[in-house]
Amino acid sequence: MKLWLPLGLALLVTIPAPHAFGQEQKEAVLANPLTASGDADADNAPAPDDRAQEPSNDEPERYHRLLPFLAEKAIRRGYKLPRPFGISLIGTDNAQALTSGSLSVAFGKGAATPTSSQLVSVPFVSTERLKGSTTAVQLKADVWLLPYLNIFASVGRVKGTMDIGVVIDLNDLFPPPICTVRQPCAQQHLDFTGHIDNTIATLGALAVYGGDHWFVSASLAHTLSVTKGDRSNIRTTDAAIRLGPRLKVGTHTTFSPYFGADYFDLNTQVEGTLRVANAFPDGDDLSLRYQVQLENESKWAALAGLNVEFDERWYAQAEYSRNNTSHRLVASVSWRF
Repeated sequence: MKLWLPLGLALLVTIPAPHAFGQEQKEAVLANPLTASGDADADNAPAPDDRAQEPSNDEPERYHRLLPFLAEKAIRRGYKLPRPFGISLIGTDNAQALTSGSLSVAFGKGAATPTSSQLVSVPFVSTERLKGSTTAVQLKADVWLLPYLNIFASVGRVKGTMDIGVVIDLNDLFPPPICTVRQPCAQQHLDFTGHIDNTIATLGALAVYGGDHWFVSASLAHTLSVTKGDRSNIRTTDAAIRLGPRLKVGTHTTFSPYFGADYFDLNTQVEGTLRVANAFPDGDDLSLRYQVQLENESKWAALAGLNVEFDERWYAQAEYSRNNTSHRLVASVSWRF
């Protein structure tokens, strides 16, 4: 059985430095390049003495990193910028209820269903229970492209199970003489568990704005899941908004509790085969090959979390989201440089 299902991993969007564009500090004015390097009248200027070479606390602060772009303008306005690059290790535990869309099947009586047989949609085969549980680990790299815009990419592994219930009405599937009024065929309820072991990749962006004591962020991420040996047709999209206070504790530590809302859209496909022994009155087995399109049942969820900034380099985050059919816990640790 092949299960192409990431089950919510696009939601693994951490918040690199909530103060990324918003912590006000003493305004820093960039040095005039003509004055700093010498202007047209430099040859007529007085020769510098030793005292002129001594550093001064009144000298304007300069930004020497390539990224983010527009950093100097942000510094002029009094904003403190985080270190531009980050590496994060992310773990997640997720449970998701799903609904089925189109269901296509091929049947066989006695012998196994040939893999070349055409799958068709039939009204007498349906699903009754779709639920997935997964855990995942991802490694994420991010960069502040602009003072308020962070872009990120991550790769990782997701493992878990998916419970699926299939209902087959054999009387409609096999009319007389196979299933008759005197010898009816039973309605089959087939429960099985599929195993998930996928590689996932995510691309996304995060926009942040705030001040000394608050922040707001909006994120957008797109995830692709790849099975062993095959590329899946999964496309998941996640968008979220988060906001909360920034509470400074001591000299370097800042706690940022937050809440928000998340929209997650998942569309995927599950393929597999089933076999039921002695399904017919004559003792023959039933074989079934199927393909079903799935999507998450509830797309909106409320979320709450906590981001802790230990210093300019180390961060930790935990986030929990929930709706009436799913819940998810995400934790991460990040290092910036």
